[in-house]
Amino acid sequence: GTSKGLVGVKVLNSLMEALPVGAELAAQLREGRFFHVGAEKCFISLRNQNLNDSHIITLLNVLNEANVAELDLSGNNITSAYMRDICEIVLSQEGFVALRLDQNSLGDEFAYSIRSILSQNVMLERLTLAGIGLGDAGLETLVDCLKFMPLLQELDLRSNHFSDDSVRRLIYHLDATETTGCLRSINVENCGCSAAAIQQLTIRLKSSSPKASALFRPDV
Repeated sequence: GTSKGLVGVKVLNSLMEALPVGAELAAQLREGRFFHVGAEKCFISLRNQNLNDSHIITLLNVLNEANVAELDLSGNNITSAYMRDICEIVLSQEGFVALRLDQNSLGDEFAYSIRSILSQNVMLERLTLAGIGLGDAGLETLVDCLKFMPLLQELDLRSNHFSDDSVRRLIYHLDATETTGCLRSINVENCGCSAAAIQQLTIRLKSSSPKASALFRPDV
């Protein structure tokens, strides 16, 4: 309808005018691939667009105007405090299902900062946090939030750094809660875990989800 088209054009113009999007993404935006065809919800990918904290106000305004289903901000330079503001907007939107924040320097502080947000979100299906500087404390914070995300199917934690003890606590959590039945893949590749710990996680995950993806290879 007309209202849906106006929403799309408004958000599109905001992005084109205010964010330093690359030529390829700009072309996709102009051709209409930025928005899901015929739907009010949009799928936003600003991956590797050199965004930093100076762009956040514009981005927050854009996100407030759009009904976002998926957001990819991987490979930018957005810090923890501002990324929290972004998460607060999109994770509160009904129908938001996928968040990718790979390769931003966020650290354990980010996990602490979004704990209260994640604990209220029951719609998220895919969460990708590869290479964001998470350690044991950050993993434990995320583990505590899993019970509030019963629809979560994929959790990508590649290229962070976790001890075997933290992985075992994750396994204990999976044993102790019945709300993680949809979870079919947890990727801890290249996280410094031993092959034994990863194998234990593999076995536990497949015990409740036989079709779980095998994404638990040890470091090589």
